[in-house]
This record gives sequence, C-alpha cells and structure tokens, in this order.
Amino acid sequence: MTLEEKLRADLQEAQRARDAFRAGVLRLVFAAIQNRSIEKRSKGDSEKLTDEEVLEVVAKEAKKRKEAIGLFREGSRPELAENEEKELRELEHYLPQPLSEEELRAAVRDVLRKFGEDTTQKNFGKIMGEVMRSVKGRAEASQVSVLLKEVLGAGK
Repeated sequence: MTLEEKLRADLQEAQRARDAFRAGVLRLVFAAIQNRSIEKRSKGDSEKLTDEEVLEVVAKEAKKRKEAIGLFREGSRPELAENEEKELRELEHYLPQPLSEEELRAAVRDVLRKFGEDTTQKNFGKIMGEVMRSVKGRAEASQVSVLLKEVLGAGK
C-alpha cells in the first residue's frame, strides 16, 4: 500500500467516523498532493507521485504547521497555536521517526568519510546536500546545519 493510498483510506475512515477535524487535515494534504501533481505534470513528467514525493508533501505541510505554531505563540494567539499543534500531530503519523542526535551524528560522520580530505567550510553546501539525501526527511535541515557547522568548525 502506497502512502497516498494509506492517506486516502484514513480519509475515508475519518469521514465514516464523522471525525471532521482529521478529515479536514487529510483533505488539506490531498490538496497539496494535487497541487504537486499538477506542478509535476506541467514539467512534462508523469502526474502520479511516488511515495517519496508524497512524503515530501506531508513533511512540507508539517513544517508549515511548525512555523505557524511559532508565529501564533509570538502573536499571543494560543488557541490558534493549539489547533496547529493538533494538525501537526495528525501529520506526524505519516512521517518517519526522526533520527536521534547520535544517529544524526553517525550519518554526518559517514558522509564526511566519503568526502575524505575535502571536508572544509568551502564545501559546506555539497556536504549538507549529501547529508540531507542520506537522512531523507528524518532530520530538519536546521538541525543538520548546526551539527555540520560544529563538526567542520572543530576540524579546522
């Protein structure tokens, strides 16, 4: 069962259970998936999204919720922040478990070994891209960036 099929089955289940909140969150995800499919089709690719692409869409939606939570808290709107947190918890069911800090450090070390002598601040972007590909959505870019800067800064 693909991730999109699982999302669709969960949407139908939420509708049958008359869970309006969950159904609403899943409809928003499907709208984002549809937009991504249209974007892909306009580039001449197949409009069917892979599991990885659907996961990227869900991760992007989760990131939007995290940013909104911070903004609502800053703006003294706790009731809106709570709603976003509930939506985020629904979306997190479909995301892979995040890496622990030790697992992330191990992934960074593995990538640095591949680069060998070429691990300098100058190559930060290349190294960062490779680390992000290796963790595939299981860590946030900001977290990887901080860790990588720490490691590369210590290597000088």
